[in-house]
Amino acid sequence: MGFTGGPGHVWQTTNAGTNWIDVTGTGANALPDSPVNAVVVDPVAHVVYVGTDVGVFQSLTPGAA
Repeated sequence: MGFTGGPGHVWQTTNAGTNWIDVTGTGANALPDSPVNAVVVDPVAHVVYVGTDVGVFQSLTPGAA
C-alpha cells in the first residue's frame, strides 16, 4: 500500500500545507517503522493519537491543535 519504511510517518502543517514538519519523533520517542493508519487530535486535552499496524501511540501537543 505504498509503505516504504524509513523516517517520516506523521507530518504537521501550521500554514495550510505550505510547509510541513516531521513530527514522527526521534530516539526513544520515535514511532516504530510501521505504517500509520489513523491520526486523531483531541483539541481539548491537547493530545494526538496515532494508530499504526503495531499499536496506538499518543503524544501531547505543544498547544491548541
